[in-house]
Amino acid sequence: MQMELRDVLSLVAIILTLIGGYWAVAKYVGKLFTQQLDSKFDALNQRLAKIEEGELLNNQAVTQVERDLMKLRAELPEKYVRSEDYIRGQSRLEAKIDSLAGGLQRAQLRGGYDAN
Repeated sequence: MQMELRDVLSLVAIILTLIGGYWAVAKYVGKLFTQQLDSKFDALNQRLAKIEEGELLNNQAVTQVERDLMKLRAELPEKYVRSEDYIRGQSRLEAKIDSLAGGLQRAQLRGGYDAN
């Protein structure tokens, strides 16, 4: 079986066309793959930006809560009276009133004070 030059050239042309077609398809698939990766990276970058924005807002909120807590800690001793302190103060006041009442009773008994 002898092949003429024209047949050989036709065969080479067909082989080169097939190789070129496969190359074009591979290049197109690679381009699609790259576009898909780019879109995924863009979506990931957007998510990261939203996360960073949320973290910034959270940090601001935490800072505000810390400020409010420090303000509360500073104001608390001025506005809050412990029950033991209140009871102690009330007991002193009642003791003074009792002593004043006792003094008035003694003065009345001695006749130095007229209640009417």
